[in-house]
Amino acid sequence: MEKNIRIPKKLMAKKLEGEWVFLNLENGEYYGLNQTGSLIWDSLLKNKSQEVALEILQKKFPVERVRLEREFQEFLSDLQREGLIEIEGSLREA
Repeated sequence: MEKNIRIPKKLMAKKLEGEWVFLNLENGEYYGLNQTGSLIWDSLLKNKSQEVALEILQKKFPVERVRLEREFQEFLSDLQREGLIEIEGSLREA
């Protein structure tokens, strides 16, 4: 079952020259996504679906689906660890 992904209220995001930049309003830290990360972010914002994001990536990058899914989940875990997303049902949720 797909889990919902939310953007925390403490995060300010802006797309600059095709790539996303974030500011964590709680700690003042800036983050940036490269083109691939920005493609994933755009897809998650637009479609609200991990599966749709994976389908878009599969069309763009001809790699094995298992590898794509693993790297996608690692990316989401990195975003969560840095406080850039909240994932429904995770232990980090308050």
